[in-house]
Amino acid sequence: MSALLDRFTAEIARIGEDVTWTKLNGATVGTVIRCVVRPLDSGNMNSFLDSVEQMGVVKPGLLVEMAGSGSSVTVGDGFTRDGRAFVVLKTFPFRFNNELIYTRVLLS
Repeated sequence: MSALLDRFTAEIARIGEDVTWTKLNGATVGTVIRCVVRPLDSGNMNSFLDSVEQMGVVKPGLLVEMAGSGSSVTVGDGFTRDGRAFVVLKTFPFRFNNELIYTRVLLS
């Protein structure tokens, strides 16, 4: 594990929250992953989704960021928050020297 990944993991552990994923990698599970969860604002929607994809987003969407190898979330996975089910629309893995540092996930 690189120093950069260690720093991201420590920051996510410090400011993140535990999220229980109800569906992960196509299987129904109750896996807890530490993540930073924030609302999906229009700026991030414009950055990561085209106009047709934006029309399909059920608002409010969420933007979730998770560190390292624990971020094996795929499209179609999801979790429940405040009584509402969220489903992964897109995942964006960020790598440095071919090492997965963190993953940004868009949910609707």
